Amino acid sequence: MAWIESHQSLAKHHKTLRLAELLGIDRITIIGHLHLLWWAALDSVGPEGSLRHVTPETIGRWAEWPGDVGVFLTALITVGFVDKR
Repeated sequence: MAWIESHQSLAKHHKTLRLAELLGIDRITIIGHLHLLWWAALDSVGPEGSLRHVTPETIGRWAEWPGDVGVFLTALITVGFVDKR
């Protein structure tokens, strides 16, 4: 079983706060979306963590993002949680 570290600082990290602001949701909700994305990525990408082969729609589905996937992915890239492909 793979695992990720989740630090308590994530709740008030500048990336988390900015992402929540950009997406118009609270930080508790964005932390949930991030963890769902990270957990799915653990099962689907190699140790290098590349999402190059993953479609934006799949990323949105992994994160259970209910809105526009393009907006979600752009916000993840803007704040630095995901590197641009």
